Amino acid sequence: MTDELTQWLRAQLDGDERIARGAGGKWIEFPGTDWVNTAPTTEWRPSGSDHHVAVVALDSDRAHIVAWDPARVLREIHAKRQILEAHGRLDVGEFCSTCDAPSGIPGRPVGCDTLRLLALPYTNRPGYRQEWRP
Repeated sequence: MTDELTQWLRAQLDGDERIARGAGGKWIEFPGTDWVNTAPTTEWRPSGSDHHVAVVALDSDRAHIVAWDPARVLREIHAKRQILEAHGRLDVGEFCSTCDAPSGIPGRPVGCDTLRLLALPYTNRPGYRQEWRP
């Protein structure tokens, strides 16, 4: 069962990586004007690209876009994959080799807490199982 959780998590990270790479890597900010409200806005485009990605008028939206820059998302995916590798190995007796948490034993949670927590942001995606919920 832990193998299924690990494989499913890898697939989610692969999908996130495809989306982040498709977004163009590092984004840069271009000042603009909102054509509806004529309010100052910011346009976000991938570096070296002329196509429009997003126009935002609210500082909170700009802050969110900066925080979720595709380059940052790719770094997070890399870190999550390292965590997944460290916690995806089972020792004899179905214990996580990193945190010694039992896994796959009847009556015990599937996956160590770390794997189950990594899966939590993806609960809305197909294939997520309620038994993985921490």
